[in-house]
Amino acid sequence: MMRPGQTYFKCDAKRAKNAALSLLPVIGWMKIYRIKEWLVSDIVSGVSTGLVAVLQGLAYCLLASLPPWYGLFSAFFPVVIYFFLGTSRHISVEAM
Repeated sequence: MMRPGQTYFKCDAKRAKNAALSLLPVIGWMKIYRIKEWLVSDIVSGVSTGLVAVLQGLAYCLLASLPPWYGLFSAFFPVVIYFFLGTSRHISVEAM
């Protein structure tokens, strides 16, 4: 005989898929991504936004008298982490 709370903790394929999609939303986006239509514009916007973020991070480090690699780390890693764990494709992540 099953207790009422036992069915809640069962793991099946559907629950595992939903858990993976909630933790890594990029998996869900890849299914609907139109490579031929969106790839070039995404690359251009990514490069231009990346250049702004890197230069901004370097400038803030120089203003704070810190070594430049702190600015590079603060510009790069938040965006990479947000790519995998973020929930919106339409947000600009500012490191500083």
